[in-house]
Amino acid sequence: MDHQNLQEIKEVSDAAIAIQLAAQHAITSQPEYTGAVELLKRVKGTFKDVDEREHKITDPLMQSLKEARDLFRTPKTILETAERSIKTQMSVYLREQERLAAEAQRKANEEAARERARLEALAKKAEERGADVKAEQFRERADVVVAPLMVAEKPRVAGVALRKVWKFEIIDAKAINQSFCSPDEKKIRQTVNAMGLDAITVIGPGVRIFEDQIVSARSM
Repeated sequence: MDHQNLQEIKEVSDAAIAIQLAAQHAITSQPEYTGAVELLKRVKGTFKDVDEREHKITDPLMQSLKEARDLFRTPKTILETAERSIKTQMSVYLREQERLAAEAQRKANEEAARERARLEALAKKAEERGADVKAEQFRERADVVVAPLMVAEKPRVAGVALRKVWKFEIIDAKAINQSFCSPDEKKIRQTVNAMGLDAITVIGPGVRIFEDQIVSARSM
């Protein structure tokens, strides 16, 4: 930033400070109100001047920034799309591995249950024959029959971390508890602007509608 720009910034800063000090006085009379109107016009005019000086400095910078972003936007978008696609395929693979592991676990559990039932049946037959020792041996074997734990294959790759997150999608907005629904303030504002106090009949008693004064002024 050159010396001229620094000098312009100092000038507008000094002007803003002087106006701020003048604007702090309370209005207690008609002449003071009239004076405030003139001060307000001066504020608007000074703001316009400050804004123009700012744009004189920043517009070339913003144009250069826009050109740089335009230059890199397309390749970045392509790379971001590729990243999402790769991550999606990785997630699909991992979910399939979890499904296969769950299915294998189900089959292993069923096989273990069948083996326990077989041993229990042998123990019962042994008891019927009076072979109590043999029956106890069959039951001891049945007690230790446990299905092996099936774990999904998750490759460990340096630089890649896996974590599970909970997600949601709204399938019926009307069925969501009211505490999780935010009022549409934009729609409320449009209705209040159009109907004034009568808007309460449409919006409901959950809002307070009131009139306020807004001062507008042209710059000097």
